[in-house]
Amino acid sequence: MPRGVHATRVLPRLKSRPAKPQINKFRKQEGAVALYNAKRRILTSKPVWDRAVLARLRENPFDETWRQHVSQDVTQFVDDMEAQGTKLLPEEKLALVANPAQYFSRPHNVPVNLRQQVYFPRFTVTMQRNPYLGPYYAQFNVPMNMSKLDMKSYLKELYDVDVVHIRSFIRSGSITRKRASSPYTRGPLIRTPSSKRITVQLVEPFNWPVKPNDVDKTLFHTEDFYATQRAQEEEGKKGPNDYFGTHVDKKHRKSIAEQAQALLEGKATWAPTWQQIPEARRTMTGNSVKLTAEEERMRRSAFAAPPGTKSRVESARESTGLDI
Repeated sequence: MPRGVHATRVLPRLKSRPAKPQINKFRKQEGAVALYNAKRRILTSKPVWDRAVLARLRENPFDETWRQHVSQDVTQFVDDMEAQGTKLLPEEKLALVANPAQYFSRPHNVPVNLRQQVYFPRFTVTMQRNPYLGPYYAQFNVPMNMSKLDMKSYLKELYDVDVVHIRSFIRSGSITRKRASSPYTRGPLIRTPSSKRITVQLVEPFNWPVKPNDVDKTLFHTEDFYATQRAQEEEGKKGPNDYFGTHVDKKHRKSIAEQAQALLEGKATWAPTWQQIPEARRTMTGNSVKLTAEEERMRRSAFAAPPGTKSRVESARESTGLDI
């Protein structure tokens, strides 16, 4: 840090994640309930596939041959509209028979009294298998805004299950860093979302079904799946500096300890690695291939010096005492 610059440490701040507001996607009409299932009201409606029938209906709006090519829900909708005094316009009828699913997906096309309302909850309730609870108790993971009375009515109205007693428990989220695994900066402190768990006491017992034991595991490739999962977990345990040689391989360390113990107990003998190489392929003891007597004589004559002088090979042999 250059001189004259004073840095002050900023204390970490605890940031909690705010809950996302739940916004209704469909606006309510005057005196009508929300149409949550507008896009999935009728997904199996059959349109008119024959272009000739659509051409006749376009030319003559009073043509009724289209009724033979559509599903019953489309004809029933047209009859109900005419029964209440609302007659479809020619372009509306043409759009309906050409693509009923797209026509029904618009809430303004379907009157309130003809809507088939199906209400889906905006929350998820998950039942957990707990081996420590008896058959008269059941445990659920519920959203944070669900109360005990909501849980009691939920089980009664949907599953006709009576409860005697309800207990709830809120598990607070842990405090951690925003980027805990980053090798450079770990980021500010944050709190993970909390969770809520409800345990109810049932009037009638409930037993979980027994897990099947005769399932052929080779059909689902479970062994390969779990082996891959274990390998990914082992790879995920490595830190950012493990690829630079700081990671300790425990399996390799254990194998070295076993080899050392075998040498101390006399179960194995130690020898240099080069002695395990075949003698004809060794390079530390001379040529890799043995020469015949004739080839050896020709090799030595190639390095022979003129008569009356000593070659450099003979001089080196005399000075070192080695057989070169």
